[in-house]
Amino acid sequence: MTDQQPRNTQAGNPQGASPVYSAEQARGGRIVLNTPARRWIFIGGLVGIVLLPFILLAFAG
Repeated sequence: MTDQQPRNTQAGNPQGASPVYSAEQARGGRIVLNTPARRWIFIGGLVGIVLLPFILLAFAG
C-alpha cells in the first residue's frame, strides 16, 4: 500500500474518530549520520546523556 491516506480497518469506526495507520505510514524518520562529524556529535550526545546523572550525583554529594 503506497498511498498516504490512512486506512480505516475497524468496522463501525464513526466519522471523526482517530484514523488507523499502517506500520509503514506511522514510522518516523531515520537518523542520517553520513559524515564523521555528525557521527561523533551523535555518539557524544549519547555518552553525555549517560554520564550526566553520574556527574550531577558527584557534585550533589
